[in-house]
Amino acid sequence: MKTHRPKQFRKVHTKHRGTPTQRGYNYRWQRYRLAFLASNPLCNHCKRKAATQVDHIKAVKDADDPLFWEPDNHQGLCAGCHSRKTIRVDGGFGR
Repeated sequence: MKTHRPKQFRKVHTKHRGTPTQRGYNYRWQRYRLAFLASNPLCNHCKRKAATQVDHIKAVKDADDPLFWEPDNHQGLCAGCHSRKTIRVDGGFGR
């Protein structure tokens, strides 16, 4: 059974983290993401589903982090594997 955070907590969390654009996920990232996924079409973890997310292997805070644009720090993951990895390795969606 899944549990979800109440909306008021998500809003505070989002305000604290900033918007995706403020964290570096802008038009440049979207172009990079499409090219990366075209070159890495399968999920790097399960190897069964299409990769839909470009994951930072080592977590980054924002685009100023040197690892943000490092190709060796990226892997393609399906949505399910990305969610599980974020919770297990990165400490959850709130870190």
